[in-house]
Amino acid sequence: MKQGKQISTTQRWLRNIVYMLIAAICGGFAGYLGALIFKFGLPSYLNLDNFLFYLRIVTFLIFGGTLYLGIKANQTYKAYHSISDEDEEQIDILYKKMYRNLEYATILFNVAVSLTLLNLVLGFGVIFLEERAVMFGSVFDLVFYVVLLIAQIFMMKLTQKIRDYKLSAFATVKEVKDFMEAMDEGEKQANYEMSFQIVFTLNQIVLPGLYLFLFVISILLQERQIIAFLVVAFLHIYINVMQVRMIRRYFK
Repeated sequence: MKQGKQISTTQRWLRNIVYMLIAAICGGFAGYLGALIFKFGLPSYLNLDNFLFYLRIVTFLIFGGTLYLGIKANQTYKAYHSISDEDEEQIDILYKKMYRNLEYATILFNVAVSLTLLNLVLGFGVIFLEERAVMFGSVFDLVFYVVLLIAQIFMMKLTQKIRDYKLSAFATVKEVKDFMEAMDEGEKQANYEMSFQIVFTLNQIVLPGLYLFLFVISILLQERQIIAFLVVAFLHIYINVMQVRMIRRYFK
C-alpha cells in the first residue's frame, strides 16, 4: 500500500493538546451554564415551541434552496444538450455545473427530510389520561412531510434525466449500488474516498464525542440518558460490524 504523507510526532502531540484544551473549555462552559440553569432555570423564550417554530423556518428555507438548485440543474441540462459538440470548453463548464447543482439539491433535500422528521418526533406526542389518550402535534409538519415525499419522486425523475439512469424513488440498497457502478471512474473514486472519510470521522470523532456530550448532559440534568446512549452505541457497533462484509468480500 502506498504510504501517504504523515505528520510528525510533535504535531500529533500539539494537535491532541489543542483538542484537550478545547474540550476543557467546552466542559467548563457547559458546567457553568448547567449551574446557572440549575439555579435560575431556563429563560422563558427557550422552550420547545419556539425551537420548533424556528426549525420549521430553517427547514422551509432549505427546501426552497432544493427547488432553486433543482430548477437550475434542469436548465443547465437543457443548455448542455443544446450546444454544439465542438465547443468543448463550454460543454465541460455546463457538465460540471449541471452535476454540481443536482448534487447540492440532493444534499439539501436530504437535510430537509431529516429536519422534517425531527420536527415530527418533537412536535407530536400522546398523553394517556384515565379514560382516553390525547394526541397533539402540528399538522403543518405532517403535510410538509407528505410534500417532501412527493418532491422525492420529482428529485428522482430529475436524477434519472440528468444521469440517464433509471433509479426508483424508493430505491433498494442493491439498486443504489448498481447506480454507483454506473458513475464514471472519477466520481466513483471521489464517492469512495468521501465514504471512507465519513465512516472514519463517525467512528473516531463524532460518536466518541457524543458519548462525552451525553455524559455531560446526564450530569447537568442529573438523569442518565439511557436511550440516547443505547442509540449511539448501536450506531457505533453497526458501523464497525458492517466492515466485516468488506473484509469477507475483498479478502476471501
